[in-house]
Formats: sequence, C-alpha cells, structure tokens
Amino acid sequence: MASSSLKQTLKALYAELVRGLDPDSASEFFSEGLLTNSEKESVDAGATRTKKNRNLMDALLRRDPEKALQKIIEVLEGEEGEDKVANEVLLRKIEEKYPHYSYENGLQQQQQQQGPPPPAEVPTREPMNIPVDIKPIGVIPRGSGPTKPAAIPQIAQVSATTPHNEGTDGGRRDRYPMNSVPRGYCIIINNEKFATLRERAGSKWDADSLEELFREYLGFHVERYNDLDSQRIRKLMKSVQEQDHSRLSCLVVAILSHGVNGQVYGTDGVLIKVDDLTDYFNGRWCPSLNGKPKIFLLQACRGGNFDYGAINPESTDSGEMDQSVVSQILDEDETDGGGYSLLPDNADFILAYATTPGYVSWRNSAFGTWFIKAFVDTMYDKASTDHFMDNLIEVNRIVAEEYESRGKQKQMPAPVTTLRYKLYLPPVKRK
Repeated sequence: MASSSLKQTLKALYAELVRGLDPDSASEFFSEGLLTNSEKESVDAGATRTKKNRNLMDALLRRDPEKALQKIIEVLEGEEGEDKVANEVLLRKIEEKYPHYSYENGLQQQQQQQGPPPPAEVPTREPMNIPVDIKPIGVIPRGSGPTKPAAIPQIAQVSATTPHNEGTDGGRRDRYPMNSVPRGYCIIINNEKFATLRERAGSKWDADSLEELFREYLGFHVERYNDLDSQRIRKLMKSVQEQDHSRLSCLVVAILSHGVNGQVYGTDGVLIKVDDLTDYFNGRWCPSLNGKPKIFLLQACRGGNFDYGAINPESTDSGEMDQSVVSQILDEDETDGGGYSLLPDNADFILAYATTPGYVSWRNSAFGTWFIKAFVDTMYDKASTDHFMDNLIEVNRIVAEEYESRGKQKQMPAPVTTLRYKLYLPPVKRK
C-alpha cells in the first residue's frame, strides 16, 4: 500500500485516535523509535488527555505511516479492562480504512493477501444516516437552488446525559430545553475551492469532524454542502428558514470559508454579510425558531492583520518569544461595523467567530483550522458537564495559548452571544 495512501488513512483516523488512544502508551511508541525523546516529553507534558494525544498523533504523522499504523493497532489490541470495548470500536474503524487489517483475523494474516483493495475514501457528501422520520434538505446541484425540505412528521424524546451539577429542568427556566430527537438541523457549508481566491486546503477535515460531532455525539440531523456560491448559500438559508422547526430544540449553522470582517465569501468570490445570514432565522422571519438557540460557527478570516501576541504575565515560559507586539483587537472604526445588533428579534443567537475583527484565522492543510479543531475536541471533553458558553471560553484558551504559527502569529476566537439562558448540549445515548 503506497505510503501516501497510508498517510491519508492516518489523517482520516486522526480525530478518532485522538479521542481513543491511551496517552500513556507513548512509551511504547518511543521504544519502537516512533517518537523522539523531545516528542515523548511533549506528549507527557500535555495538560489534558486530548492535548497529549494530539501531540502523539502529530508526531506519528511525521513517521513511516505503515509502521505507525501497525503499532497503533498493536497498542489498541493489547489493552485490557474498561478500554477494551472502546478500542474494539476504534479497531473496527481502522478495519474500514486499512485493507491490511482485519479485526477478526488480525494484522499479519491479512498482510499475506495479495492485491488489497484501495482504502475507502472519506466522502465529501456521503448518504448520511438519516432517521426514518427525517427527510433531508437535499443536495444543491450547481446552478440551482436547494430542494425545499420536507416536513418532519414526528419528534420523539431524547435520551441524553444531564449535567451532574444542574439536575433536571424541574420547571425552572435557567436553561434551554433540549428534548427533541433530533435536536435540530446542523447545516455545514464547506467552501474549499473558489473561482478567484486561494483553495482552503484542509477544510475537509473540519467538515468531517463537525459532521461526526453533531450527528453521532450531539444528536443533530446534519446536512453538509460543499463549495456553494453566494446565491446558493442564500437559497439554502431560505430553504432552512422555511422548514418547520417548531418541534425541534435548536439550530446549528457552520460556515467554513474565506471572509473579511462581518462577511463570508461564496465560491464565486461574492461576499455575504453575516447579519444577512442570521436574519433568516430571527424571531420575525423564522417564528418556529423563536426563543430557541441558534448557533453559528464562523470559520473565516475577519481581515488581513496578523496577531503577534503579547507576553502573558502568568506564563512561566519567559523568554521564548522573540518579540512582544501588543495587538489592538478593536479600534473605533471597527466596533460599530463588526458588531452584532442586539435587537429583540435577534435574541438567542451565538456567533462563534474563529478570530477577532480585522484579523486572520489559521488553518493547517493536514488537520484543518485551529478553531474548529479546538472546538470539536472541547465538545467531546466537556459537553457532558459544561454549558456551551463555558465550552467556547475553553476554546478561546486553547487557541490562544496552545497554538502558534511558524511565524509566531497567534489567534483569538471571539464568540458573541445574545443567549438568555444556559445552553447545554449533552451527548445523546445511542440505543
């Protein structure tokens, strides 16, 4: 199997392995020569399990992919106890993408076979596991608008984990109810290829991670659209607006694209104001979502400035930065133009911007963007106990403190909220 194909297989498994590997296994990879001493120290120094495993996987992707994948399989197969069941699920996923491995027959026996089939590609628009009582919004063919969504005839009750320190609703209104199945629509617009702008290499990994998070873990009905021009984005938003959301609890819209302050690009290079997109779902124009949380994840630049950061007075790593340039995040000209209108119609929104007004956001061609990666990792780690705004604060911390470009530029996410209650999105229990 070609080395490049194996590396793509490892990348496709990246999110699952970050969640599933035991970071204590780093010593086993080190003993096999798959980690350097400094890389092992980096893994051990990670503040969380997720951070440890990110460091581990980042190092393994720099090694021979076949040796790395075979050692990963060996480690997963060798673990016993409470991790064994979770590892079996992970090994099944490896089996789907790595033809040299069979969960039933093991690695070596399968390797003796000749002419293995190529690894399954991660589809850009797979036929999703749509519940029987849900009809999809539909694929938008080029040059035409989306199919109008069909009605949702029945909504069942969700089985979800209640945050341990909050109890149940009990008649209180300190949180938004999340008791529908599915919880709501999650619309993902992933724009990678543009007519006049640079390709957004790596955005596919963001879209894949978000799709799995919201569909499998958080219980949303996910619809994903790739490479939409400005007209088709507007038509899609109109189509979602016209859907009956009265028996749903929430709406999520994720837009992964190029952008400038307060605007995002369609693939045709035409800008759309973020306010225009959110207006489709305000209380006046989408009454079936009135009083319900509307989450917009906006992975796009908001300008062309670079943030070189400032020395953190709480940091113990003094002297590592070559320069300390204090970045002015908001100036007088930007506070009015880039903000969000707090009109009554616009209550119950979260706009989770990847960066602050005027600044760029960063993307890795192999693993996607800093912001989406931190968001997905945080939701897996904390959605079962923490409310959504606390999770976004943690995303702020991770991106601000744990990420840095080769040129030592930094990034600061900037969530904006008009929520009136706490929003919990606990993971659903799969029956």
